[in-house]
Amino acid sequence: MSITIERMAENGLEKKVWRFHPVIKGDKLKIILKGYEQQTRPTKRHKFKVSGKVYESFRPYSGLLRKDVHIPADVTLEAFNWVVDSYFEDI
Repeated sequence: MSITIERMAENGLEKKVWRFHPVIKGDKLKIILKGYEQQTRPTKRHKFKVSGKVYESFRPYSGLLRKDVHIPADVTLEAFNWVVDSYFEDI
């Protein structure tokens, strides 16, 4: 299971994408950052393309380190809530 959270800029031409992987062991939940990228497009008719530096956990030299990726509190909360909601649906 992986979680993708996207945040679109007000202009509709830029967005940030975080990918997380939840790990549940017993009564503890960890949400691990697996990837981050910034995407842009020239107009709203175009598809998004990756721009700038990227973080990917399986490629240690992808441009950014995990500590360099800013994760806003609302993104973390949305990822956590997604895991909790999907976990309770399965019970």
